[in-house]
This record gives sequence, structure tokens and C-alpha cells, in this order.
Amino acid sequence: MSTRYLKTTYCFIATCCVVWIVMQTSCTIVKKNALQDLPEGMYTISGKSDRSFLASPDSFQKEAVKKIQLYQEDSLYFLVPGSPVKGTVHLLPGKSRAVVLCKSGFDFDVFTTPFKFRPVTSSLPQQLNTNFNGSFYFGYRSDRFSIKRTSLSDNITRDYFTKAGIGIGAFVGVGTAFVNPISMRNNIDYEYDAVAIDYGIAVLLGLKNFSTGISVGFDFLTDRNRKQWVYQHKPWVGIFIGLNLN
Repeated sequence: MSTRYLKTTYCFIATCCVVWIVMQTSCTIVKKNALQDLPEGMYTISGKSDRSFLASPDSFQKEAVKKIQLYQEDSLYFLVPGSPVKGTVHLLPGKSRAVVLCKSGFDFDVFTTPFKFRPVTSSLPQQLNTNFNGSFYFGYRSDRFSIKRTSLSDNITRDYFTKAGIGIGAFVGVGTAFVNPISMRNNIDYEYDAVAIDYGIAVLLGLKNFSTGISVGFDFLTDRNRKQWVYQHKPWVGIFIGLNLN
């Protein structure tokens, strides 16, 4: 199987993945009880959020609450940091405002960069590479959760759940790099797919459990020809797609 065929196949698969992710993440999810699916942790309540989901107790000023700690036992409960207030959460149907919560913390993803743009060098013009690669991403991420409950009938309700986030971090991975005599400064007389290590920084947009964004990275070959490669430790700009693991 030729190298050109492999690159074309990889580019086609990556493009299909991008289209599929956009289709899957561009709309709001409909769930029966979205509030119970929130992960445990500390949340900031948006100033525009409805606070009636703090179902009990009734004796505290809900509008003054800015942060809550959610934890799971037999059901989902909340604590107000710095106060003795704790209770249960429950969505009420028909509210004009959605429940909007924000959560920040460590982020761990895996992603691939199907498109790498390499700037011009002394011996090669600018290039768009589609070599296979995979990376681990570690960084900081802030997510926004929006939940709204509507009544379909007297006994049936549905929750509309939206999750989106942004983040920044570093990545490291492994991939392939096509090399030939020109990219090796004519120090070889053959061409092959070399193993390369990728590393750099990335800014991502998270939609549900998927992520995409822009990365700035560097490659270095791992074989004996690495010192002759024109792209050794040279920057590139890429578009990546990935999956959130935490």
C-alpha cells in the first residue's frame, strides 16, 4: 500500500470524524434527569442562573449562594462552602431561566492532529501534512453546564442539557513523518516514514466529551537521520480532534 494512499485514507477518516463530532455536539442533549448526571465537585452558580433547583432547606437565601459543592450518596446533595447549609437538589419544570453552573479543574484528553501546517524552510515550501499521530493532553479546563426542565405532560418531563468548555495545556505524543532526500538535505537517497515525537501547547474547545482546537507543536525524529531533518524541532500549527478522559 503506497504512502500517498495511506495519507489520503487518514485524511478522509479524520475529516469524517470532524464532521461527525460537529453533528453530535452542535445540539443540546435531551435527558430524563440531567442534574443527577453532573460530576461531583465544586461549582460556581452563574448570576443569570435559576436557583430554585436548591430544593431544600427553604430557610436560607438562595439568591445569595455563589458556590456549591455537589456530592453523591443515595441522591445528589449540595453543600454551601463556609456555612452549615446543605440539602438536596431538584429541577422544577416550567422555569423561565435555566440552571447554569461552571466548573474548572484539571483536564486529561487524547487527541490526534490530522492537519499540520508547516511554514516555509530554506529548501521546502510551506506544507500541509496529514501524517498519522496521537497525543496525550494535560491542562486546565473550565466547563459551563446549562440545564432546563420542561413538562411534556402531567407526568412526563425532559431535561435539556448543554455542556461546553475551554481549556489550555500541553501535549506529547508519537506519530509518523514522511522524509525524503530533500527534507534530509540530500544526506540520503531514499524515502520512508519515520517515527516522530510530537510536543507543544494547545487551546481547546470542549463540546460534551469531545474536544477540538488549535495546537502549536514541534516534532523530532527518533532515528539516526534526525540531525539532517529540516523540520527537526521546528514549529508547526495544527487542528486537532480528541476525547476527554476525565
